[in-house]
Amino acid sequence: MAIEKKRITQLRKIIREKKIYTLFQPIVSLKNQKLLGYEALSRGPAGMALEKPALLFEIANANNLTLKLENLCHRQAIKSAQRLSKGLKLFLNIEALVLDSRLYQKMNYLQESTLGPEDIVLEITERRVIKDVKNFRQNMGFFCRKGFHFALDDTGTGYNSIKVLWELKPEYLKLPTFLIRDIDRDPLKEGFIKILMDCAKKAKAKTIAEAVEKRAEFKVLRRLGVDYAQGYLFARPGKPFPKPRKIR
Repeated sequence: MAIEKKRITQLRKIIREKKIYTLFQPIVSLKNQKLLGYEALSRGPAGMALEKPALLFEIANANNLTLKLENLCHRQAIKSAQRLSKGLKLFLNIEALVLDSRLYQKMNYLQESTLGPEDIVLEITERRVIKDVKNFRQNMGFFCRKGFHFALDDTGTGYNSIKVLWELKPEYLKLPTFLIRDIDRDPLKEGFIKILMDCAKKAKAKTIAEAVEKRAEFKVLRRLGVDYAQGYLFARPGKPFPKPRKIR
């Protein structure tokens, strides 16, 4: 209990003092290895337990601080991405409950930015269930009309991500890490990826494989027709902007 209280205090201080920094990881085409863009990865102060994003958001979610934390993460990411080359996309993770917030809709992150809505892909994460998908779709439409793009993170693993995919039809589907890891040695994983690929094709969405670390995984994913990938094989997350290595 004492540790939890300490971490809540630390999180409030992190938000108050804007102690969030951003790393970027490239997303590349598996067909020709051209850059699609970069995912922004938020971190707490180096050396602290809250440096890890999973713990950072776990504490935020449990203490009604998610909107404030997400607000800070997005502002810091956009500020750090001002030199993003024209035509590339910036992927920003966003909790479903935050996107559903009327307050979030009033926040103008791009007011003094070189980036426009067309440069941003809001990547929906599902740490909590989306209770009213119809209302969520209407709120999502608010951002679509402004020119923002959407991705669904860890497709098929969230509380109701299959329903979300069916109802919302995002432009990008992130394939779950556990299916990507060692896919070259597991025919069952390959079979599941094929199912998700078929869903993506019918939804007219592009697929992105996360956490690709081995050349063998890369080869299988490319053979299956996955559109894009990111992971240590191409580049580790880094300061703006890591150049991805070419994989043969």
